[in-house]
Amino acid sequence: MELNKQFIEEISQFETIYCHASGGVHTSAIAYKLQDLGFENVSLIHNLEYPECLEIIQKIIYDTDYSYNVIPPNLKGRRVSEVMKESFLAIPNIIEGLKTGLIRTDNVRDYITCCKILKKTSSRKWYTKNINKEASVVIMAICPYENKNRKRWLTELRRKGTFLRLHNRHGNVWHAYPFRDAYNEYPFYKYLQNKGIMPIHSGCQICPMRIIFNMTYEGDKSILYYKNVLEKENSSKNLSGERQNFKQKIA
Repeated sequence: MELNKQFIEEISQFETIYCHASGGVHTSAIAYKLQDLGFENVSLIHNLEYPECLEIIQKIIYDTDYSYNVIPPNLKGRRVSEVMKESFLAIPNIIEGLKTGLIRTDNVRDYITCCKILKKTSSRKWYTKNINKEASVVIMAICPYENKNRKRWLTELRRKGTFLRLHNRHGNVWHAYPFRDAYNEYPFYKYLQNKGIMPIHSGCQICPMRIIFNMTYEGDKSILYYKNVLEKENSSKNLSGERQNFKQKIA
């Protein structure tokens, strides 16, 4: 797995390189690759420590000796479990919205609570408080083959002849996209196998997007979590109905 020389030159101008770490395939690969290339000014950042991916992240921290920052979510008194439940229960409406055209594929995340609260909003606030914007760059390990929107964004960067983008929606912070021209995941898995880790897939281990865009596989944690949420929701509705019937009987 090789990185484009231009990408390396472009990120070398920054004093600090922030690298998102989710425990997924692509973020794990870029963290190790930056170490291989001798970059010492790298700091790993992560939005939320899911137990499913924490083991991989801890290994990356140990192997690279990079500093590590946890971006705390702004829950406003809510629990993470409540945010995740709300996000997964919104799946049917989002799928219907995509079919009817009321929701565009490029703004689906705006309708997913966990994306907004646990990732986007908290990241923007953390960047504002902690990053020297003029001297820092954030590595985003997205690939064009993951979905149409990412392909469109990365193709636009290729047209402009750069791997950098000043991301206005994320606090006017420079972002870099090392896998702008990637075409499949085989090089990533082969590279990480030599590092002694094998992530299951990219991104969050439990994510509504995986179900909405049919990115799941047999035994996928997102599917298992979704089924559990639906079972609990149906059970709660049934119990509520039974209580209502009981009240009517004794009234």
